[in-house]
Amino acid sequence: MAGNQGGYSFGHTPMGNFPGVNFNHKEYLASLQKLVAQKISPDQVLAATMSKINTVKAQYQRSLKQEVEKLQQEYRSRFADSLEINGKALDLSSGDLSGLQRQVIPEELSASYVQHLQTYNNLINMEPSALRDSLLGESRKVIGKYEMMEKVYKKVVTARESFQNNSTVKRLQENLPFSPENYKKYLSNPAELVDVARNQASLSSLQKLFMNITKLDLGVNPVSGGQLDMNNMMNTGLNTMYTGKSTSVGLIYGSGINNVNQLMQAGLKDFASNEFSRMGGIKVGSGWNSKVKQTVSMNFFDFGPSGAFGEQDLLTARANMVAAPIRRDAVITYESDFEVAAGHSLSVDLSKSFGAYRNSSTSDSTMESKAVFGDVFDSKGTQNYAAAIDYQGSFKKITVALSAKKAGAGYNNPGSVFVRRGETRLGLMASGKILNNKLTVRYKTDYRNQYFDPSKNNVYRNFSNQLQLGYRISRSNRVGLSFRDNAYRMKNKTAGVSTNGYTYNLQADAYYTTKIKGLSLINTTILSRQRFEVPMLNQEVYHSNTWLINHFSSLVLNRNILSLSLAVNHSDNKAYFFNTSFVNMDLNYTYAAGKYLRLTSGPGYYINKGWNEQVGIRQQVTASLWDKIDVSLDVNGRKAVRIINPELADQVIFNTSIFYKF
Repeated sequence: MAGNQGGYSFGHTPMGNFPGVNFNHKEYLASLQKLVAQKISPDQVLAATMSKINTVKAQYQRSLKQEVEKLQQEYRSRFADSLEINGKALDLSSGDLSGLQRQVIPEELSASYVQHLQTYNNLINMEPSALRDSLLGESRKVIGKYEMMEKVYKKVVTARESFQNNSTVKRLQENLPFSPENYKKYLSNPAELVDVARNQASLSSLQKLFMNITKLDLGVNPVSGGQLDMNNMMNTGLNTMYTGKSTSVGLIYGSGINNVNQLMQAGLKDFASNEFSRMGGIKVGSGWNSKVKQTVSMNFFDFGPSGAFGEQDLLTARANMVAAPIRRDAVITYESDFEVAAGHSLSVDLSKSFGAYRNSSTSDSTMESKAVFGDVFDSKGTQNYAAAIDYQGSFKKITVALSAKKAGAGYNNPGSVFVRRGETRLGLMASGKILNNKLTVRYKTDYRNQYFDPSKNNVYRNFSNQLQLGYRISRSNRVGLSFRDNAYRMKNKTAGVSTNGYTYNLQADAYYTTKIKGLSLINTTILSRQRFEVPMLNQEVYHSNTWLINHFSSLVLNRNILSLSLAVNHSDNKAYFFNTSFVNMDLNYTYAAGKYLRLTSGPGYYINKGWNEQVGIRQQVTASLWDKIDVSLDVNGRKAVRIINPELADQVIFNTSIFYKF
């Protein structure tokens, strides 16, 4: 397969040569929030909010009334008398509990209760007589009335507390009264914003529909999800999600042909493979108003031959890259994310893989094929399971994150090649600000232990540390320093061979602004040192040493921008395209041509040791049409003036994007 910018895809069509259509729901809601805040007064929203609160209150009010009527009926049947109750006491609107007891149980009834209770205790030990029985009956009636009123009081208190603690009521009352800041915060909740816009704004049917479509990707687009869901993949097809107040539903369907081939990319040494020819999946989960965010997804992956399967060149046959049969695999994943306390959240993921093909054989040594759902709910061990737990919390000025992940040796998730089978992973991150919030300190560590076979003869370990320091000198001037190191070990117990490796990266960066004759010159400079000693699966060690300098400057000229980009890398590697010595320089000028047209033009010069020396030119045109459509065309061409490797000698790259504003 020919190289494509140093990457290898599964098909003949170059990566990036497919159209992609995206709907930015976050930006759409932001524009909708701005529109609602301008066009709809807080008083209108307040009236609608109070109507919702009163609707919930009416439900509790009816339930309370029914329970009180039962108590009144009980008193009537016992004493043949009515039980009169102050109607104001049954109103749940008032939160004053101090005066509630006096409303339900008048002071004269309390005094009468004490008197009749004493009379009852005196009469109960006297000789029976008509007068005694009459007085006892009167005392029982007063005592019964008081005790029944106490029950009514408890019912009212319970109803008030239930109403005030109702999740919907608490959410609606959280931002009352509607100050400008509270009104903005209220509209930041997608469920409330959509509800206000749907009921009070003049929107078209299409605009209302897209309020709930939180994802819509067509064509070639990246897929991101939870740790065990589809992640770090390219889907060529459809990916969409509809979210409501309480539920969400998603659908994904497409091809994996435009993914990077992990096997080829790693020089035929990578154990990971995502060579599915087709996939489809569904996802069902909670909605905007759910306190616990949770989803259940099921994805199916078909591993079939490409169109070139029968040809002689087996490298172009997608299913022939690795020793894998044509089959269908599937993964079911549960994800949950919730807040355990204020400032502390926890997410739990659980996943299981299954499929139509198993690594088992019959007595005649032929592979055995079974139904795709054969292993969904079986209890044959845990090797095809994976689980992940993540915690994040804040302790004063320190943020802490903990993570743990475990995947069985039989777990197979083609939708996420970074969920490595047989791997146990632990992580810790802590960050905080000191020195009047000017200095940010962040530390992160990660431990990986992975085995490749049931006997655990081949084991890989990795331990990494990362420290980052960032100091804010002023609003427009910052400096930073970071250090990261990784220690590797690959051990083969059977052969008694261990291969060790070590890498580190030291980087210093600065973001600063200077003035040139009143004009702002914005600069970013990065200096980094890298050293690689990475163990390979064949007991070899990959060595590399690099120095990298990046500098970017932008000069603001009213509405126009002049920018310079310079990257210089010195490396002792001459083979791998992304890690060779190179010098890249681009000069661009962005300017307006009229009211609706904006252009970017500029030359470039590129030297890559071991590959090519090139000159280039870039031209970008962005046009705004009817204040609703932005069309952008970017042409970037490079011509080799000195050819070392012809694969990347002459390049012309076209990028086109269209943005439509509802």
